[in-house]
Amino acid sequence: MQVSTIIVSYNTFELTRAAVNTVRTSSPEIDQEVIIVDNNSPDESGAKLSQLYASDDAQQIKIVSLESNRGFSAANNIGAEMATGEVLFFLNPDTETQSGAVGEIYRFLIENGRVGAVGPHIINPDGTDQQSITWLISVGTLFKHYLPLHALFSPSFERDAGSPKITREVETVKGCALAVRRDAFRESGGWDESYFLYAEERELCYQLKKRGYKTYFLRSAMVMHHGGASTSLEDYAEQQIIQQRSALRFIERHHSVALSQYNRVMGVIGFGIRAVIFRFLYLVKRDESYRLRGQAASTIFRWFVADYSS
Repeated sequence: MQVSTIIVSYNTFELTRAAVNTVRTSSPEIDQEVIIVDNNSPDESGAKLSQLYASDDAQQIKIVSLESNRGFSAANNIGAEMATGEVLFFLNPDTETQSGAVGEIYRFLIENGRVGAVGPHIINPDGTDQQSITWLISVGTLFKHYLPLHALFSPSFERDAGSPKITREVETVKGCALAVRRDAFRESGGWDESYFLYAEERELCYQLKKRGYKTYFLRSAMVMHHGGASTSLEDYAEQQIIQQRSALRFIERHHSVALSQYNRVMGVIGFGIRAVIFRFLYLVKRDESYRLRGQAASTIFRWFVADYSS
C-alpha cells in the first residue's frame, strides 16, 4: 500500500463523505486506503459511514467507531496503527483534496528520504490562500504573532495568508492536511495525546526535526479546507484561549520559564492593543464586527493577565 489516508470524524457525516470521495479520486494511480475513525459522534456518523461504505468491493475503506470521544490525536494514532501505507496522510473531514494532490505528496516524500512531513497548499472554498504553515515558537515568532504590524495597519486587519509562493522547507505545516512518512511517524512517537486541541502538529513537526527529518510545504499539491475560511467572532475568544493553552504547554515542555513569561507579556500587550483599536473603530464606524472583535480581544487580554496557565 502506498498511501493510507486517515480521517477523524465527529458529527461530520456529509463532510466526511465528500472528503473521502475527493481523496480517493485525486490520484487514481496511487494504491490507497482510507481509514475513518469516528469519535463516538452523537449523530451516529460512524454507523452511517459504515453503512455507506459496506459494499466497497476493494475493502479499501475502513471504519472504526470508538466508544468514547478520544480526541483528535488519539483517534489519529488509532487510525495510524491500522494503516499499511508507506505514507500516512492525516486529513480533516472538512477538506476536499484537489486533483493530483495525493500523488504529488506521495512522490515528494518517497523521493526525498530526509523529508519526514509534507503539508499541501491549503486554499479556501473561493480559491484564495488559506494559512498553510506555522512556526515553531521563539522570541521572534511570538513577537510577530502578537504584534502583526502589517495586519494592524492594513484596512482589513488581515494577516499574511501563510502560504509560500514556492515549495520549500518550513518549520511546521497545518494539521488539517499533513502527510508523514510511516517510518518517521513511528520514530517520532506519533501524535502527542496530551494536547487537548491545537498545537499537535507543532509538536509532531518538532519531534521529527529532533530526529533529523525535514518538514516541507508542497505548493503543487492543493487541498481545499472549509473550516478555516472564516472564524465565528462569537466563538473566537474561547477558541483563541484554547490555542494559547496548547501553545503554553509546548513552551513549558521545550523552552525556558523566561520564554513563558515573555509569551505572557506579549499576549497582554498584543491583545491589549487590539482591544483598544477595535473599541475605537467601533465608536467611529459603528461596525458590529469591530465591537465583537474588541470584546474578544478584551476577554483574551484578561486571560493573559489573570488566568495564564496551561
